[in-house]
Amino acid sequence: MNHIPPQDARFEIKFVDYETKMPQILQWVRMHNARFRKHYPDRTIHNIYFDTHDYEAFSENLSGASNREKLRYRWYGKSITPQAGRLEFKKRRNLLGWKEICNIKEAPYTEGARWRDITNRLKQQVTHRERLWLHSNPFPVLTNVYNRKYFISGDGLIRLTLDTGFKVWDQRFKSTPNFKHASHVAATVVIEIKSDHRHGKIVSSIVQGLPARVGRHSKYITGIKSFQTLFGG
Repeated sequence: MNHIPPQDARFEIKFVDYETKMPQILQWVRMHNARFRKHYPDRTIHNIYFDTHDYEAFSENLSGASNREKLRYRWYGKSITPQAGRLEFKKRRNLLGWKEICNIKEAPYTEGARWRDITNRLKQQVTHRERLWLHSNPFPVLTNVYNRKYFISGDGLIRLTLDTGFKVWDQRFKSTPNFKHASHVAATVVIEIKSDHRHGKIVSSIVQGLPARVGRHSKYITGIKSFQTLFGG
């Protein structure tokens, strides 16, 4: 497991609170002296999270291991079925995070496809490196979706995202994707503030007064915890 941060690793810090706090959080963003402005149009984000059959990524994240990683497939838009997107191997060392990314030009899902078919279609569009990712993390555990707002500071050094509207679908022990029966998840807002690793002190000063709780938060862990049991139906 290589967890030596590359030069483009980002300093990342997360906050989470109930979605009812969204008006106060947006007000804080608009009034902040960092002069946050919209960076991208709002987007809907979908993910498939892959893991080992022993839930290694889940265990690493749950324990708060300083070095951890997870594999996901991400696409954007309203379609709940996997579209063209990108395979992301996300790595983290303490507060530094980075991704290895492979773009997928053709949707890996067609009507009636099984998980085996989806994985094979991904493998057909990637290099040996990404096939190893999928070989090491063959188990599609869950899919999720949320809405994201993007902001950037006036000096362009700090990026801030607000995620709301979470839904999650249990994919364990299913040969075909589950797109119908979502699990219950709390209505939360996740705030993530990111910068070049050299600007960690700036981030620490910017978050003063943010009306939300700081803490470790993983959408993958939260999704799994929404299931009735970890190893059952």
